[in-house]
Amino acid sequence: MPPRANTKLGAKWQLDAALLSRPVDLTALVSLSQTSPDDFYEDDTLSRMVKLLLNAESDKKADKDTRLDVLTILSNLAASSEGKRRDDIREALDNVNDFMEKYLEKESSGSEPELHKLMLLLLARCFEYSIKTEDLLELCRGDRALGLETVVGLLEDGETYTTELRRKQAPAMGRMGQWEHRLVCHRHETPLVLQLCRLVRGFTLPQSYFAAGEKLLEKDIASFNDEMNLLLEITLKSRLVEKLSLACYEGLFAVSDDDLKEDEHRSIACVHSFLQNMYFYATSKTEVYRRHLLCDTPLIQRLVLPYLERGAAQAASLQCHADSYGRGDFKKRASVKPLAAGVSASLRTLVVASFRAPPTRTVVALLKRLNPTAALLEAPSFVAAHDRIFALLLLLNANMGALELGREAESKDENPHELLHGLARVYQMIDGDARKRVCRTVKESGALPVARDTPSFAAVLQMLNDGASAAQLEYVRGSPGARSPISPLAPSDSDDDGADTPEYTSRAEAKADSLRRQRDAKEAKPRSLLGDLPSLERRRPEVDDDDDDYVEPALEVYKQRQSDDVPPEFRCAINGHLLKEPARTPQGLVFERATIKLWLETRGSVCPLTGEALTLDDLIDDRDLRARIVSWQLAKTQKTLATSVSAAHGDEDDLYDF
Repeated sequence: MPPRANTKLGAKWQLDAALLSRPVDLTALVSLSQTSPDDFYEDDTLSRMVKLLLNAESDKKADKDTRLDVLTILSNLAASSEGKRRDDIREALDNVNDFMEKYLEKESSGSEPELHKLMLLLLARCFEYSIKTEDLLELCRGDRALGLETVVGLLEDGETYTTELRRKQAPAMGRMGQWEHRLVCHRHETPLVLQLCRLVRGFTLPQSYFAAGEKLLEKDIASFNDEMNLLLEITLKSRLVEKLSLACYEGLFAVSDDDLKEDEHRSIACVHSFLQNMYFYATSKTEVYRRHLLCDTPLIQRLVLPYLERGAAQAASLQCHADSYGRGDFKKRASVKPLAAGVSASLRTLVVASFRAPPTRTVVALLKRLNPTAALLEAPSFVAAHDRIFALLLLLNANMGALELGREAESKDENPHELLHGLARVYQMIDGDARKRVCRTVKESGALPVARDTPSFAAVLQMLNDGASAAQLEYVRGSPGARSPISPLAPSDSDDDGADTPEYTSRAEAKADSLRRQRDAKEAKPRSLLGDLPSLERRRPEVDDDDDDYVEPALEVYKQRQSDDVPPEFRCAINGHLLKEPARTPQGLVFERATIKLWLETRGSVCPLTGEALTLDDLIDDRDLRARIVSWQLAKTQKTLATSVSAAHGDEDDLYDF
């Protein structure tokens, strides 16, 4: 029967009509929630949808699609309402009963969490994008995998096309109403994207797993490692990094050139905190993940470089304003803290991703051409006021090889001399205590992977030491007659033994020859900076000419310093980095598995410290040591969070100072 002439086809009428069908079809109400949201607040339509449909125990009346439609309607209304109307939506949600919570339990990790996605979207909009990770985990009953998949799903839906029913002709006396399906594109609002950025950080924070002061048991650490490995697997499989990068780019950088606000800086820092925690705390596939960040995602092009460019311009503007009014102390200004946190977090991700990066990859060449260092040095007072940012710039350029003074620039944008001079000028602006922190971070920090055996790192050391040894100076200048004291890859022109070293055909032959060389090395002075190492013939492994992923190995045996904060047994014996996958030799030495593998592939089957025969089959994974390292990391992180003022403000500079 057609409606009466004076009947308003609002939300109440359409809900009554939809309730006559089985299962209930709310397609028309979904469209109405976007075109005429005011109709839903005129009566008890909201509470009726929740009580009659969302809480319905019969699937014949309300199937999964019906419940999804109810959540979609409520989330659409929450996006376009505020004040009293949002309170009405929250009041309607209070009527959700236990049956709906049990219905949500049917969705588990591994499947598409459609109900959880819409529930998270609804809660975020209802509570003004202030949802915490703990709230999401409560929604997912503590299942972190399901929670992360829910975030991934929402990011995927950030730009989706759906078919919606729209009215083409209104019904009237003697004329039937006409409806048609239209394709509509939906894009999530920027505050929601920032909310999701803050949520992912909580999945990898140790304090979300362990209470402050809690005694860490071996089984708890093993469970923590398993959780991190599972989250890393989901991140790689779902291409979460790519989706986060594109969502942030579309929401922050593609639509406006304005300065970023405080919550936007904080959200960017949270994304990088998530990415870095995954690298620091996971125990498997970390090398795959590191390469994935640089080469397999648009992270650098769409998130890191655009943010650093915008951040550098904002820092230069703040410095200009401060200079005009005679206020140069950046650290005391509240507006600078979020900016510094975001810049520092972005640089840390770049340092991790650029270590041993294949130089022939397009993104690596792009990173060198668009090196953010020059832009940040346009605000020298800002960089000098934040010594951690300056130290990260030094590490980044060392990993990228951007300070190789003897190398011909690949493009006109690359000028290592000018870049090094700019860094030196800022270094002169840093006070004494801050200089010590910079030197300590560059020389001794083991948390971040750093190529310490490259010409660029030698140039950094020369600058920090206000001059270097004669050998280092010759090396940095590229003297053809000088032997490199840093890189053991280049054959020595002055070492006759190394020039004519034959290939070894057996372990015994290699061992006997290495022992003889050790005795000769002890009598010869001066010693090499690398220590008493076997002088084997350095040969590049056979690779295809078209292999773009080959990286010329750069390895230096690390020398323990008394001032190191990291216990020596937690460091790789070759490069001094904090061990992630410790591998122990029969002699009891411990190396990072990826590093010793690279050493054995390029130097021969000989231990770099003892000169004894060694193969990959001789290495044993030291899981007990790995558990001790994670326990030490977590204890140090908890101590830092309890004592660091910057951590309380969301600046995690100190959290990775190990």
